[in-house]
Amino acid sequence: MTALVLYLLTGCAASIQILSQIVWFVWGRRISPLEVAALVGAILVTVAACFAISRPRRASALALVGCLPLALYYGIGVVTGLANILHLGSQYGFKPFVPPLLVLITAVHAVRVFRSSSLATAQPQRWIIAAVCLGTVAISPLVGFSRTAPFNFSLPRRVVTVEMSWKRGDAHYGPNFISLQSSCPNSSDARCFCGTDFKIMNSAAFADYIQSSGARPMAVRYEVFYDPNGEAISANLVSIGVWPRSKFHENEGNISSGGAITPGERGLTTHTPQDCFARLSRH
Repeated sequence: MTALVLYLLTGCAASIQILSQIVWFVWGRRISPLEVAALVGAILVTVAACFAISRPRRASALALVGCLPLALYYGIGVVTGLANILHLGSQYGFKPFVPPLLVLITAVHAVRVFRSSSLATAQPQRWIIAAVCLGTVAISPLVGFSRTAPFNFSLPRRVVTVEMSWKRGDAHYGPNFISLQSSCPNSSDARCFCGTDFKIMNSAAFADYIQSSGARPMAVRYEVFYDPNGEAISANLVSIGVWPRSKFHENEGNISSGGAITPGERGLTTHTPQDCFARLSRH
């Protein structure tokens, strides 16, 4: 029964985590051959769960074959992730590392079963097997998917603090509306500015907190993802002062670039979020 749960949980969780990256091809993201190989490996581990009770040695062999591309995929990813943490100040929760840990545990368990000279043949009742399978499949999305903590270890990422001026109140959105703004550090056009507005949460406590800073700018922290050339490609809000991301509405906090143009001036071209964060330097 242990093998059934382990293979099924590992295969489903890894499949969901990998698919959560592959699905971005709809928006132009390139799919790596290693991602495809890892997804096939995750499917093989899931299939191995079907034979974990009736043919444990065959199931363990299939699980080991599936773990090979998964181990390579996650090995590269975890090493890159740890390098991001140590050298770039990246922040990861524990959750993204759970599927890689499950792959390691599954591989060790499969080796032990495959090398075992005596295997238990007792089979539990079918309703117990069905209940265990349903429960395992039900919790696998909780293990393998995170909307707020992107898995992609391969992208360089670091936490950047942006000093932003603030404005409170708006005729349309009310007295608790907050607008934060800063200059564009990665744009040659002095008219460019980056900002974010808080229209939905309408929190007097948050607005009072912002106002308590007086004339001082607010320290807004973003976890920024960079492409191989060091250009920012996405940014997730981490905190505003002492207010963590979890206190804000999911649709608020995204930074964007823009600019004020007076009549007769040339047009302004902006790029979000590239304009809002300096290019990444590893040195």
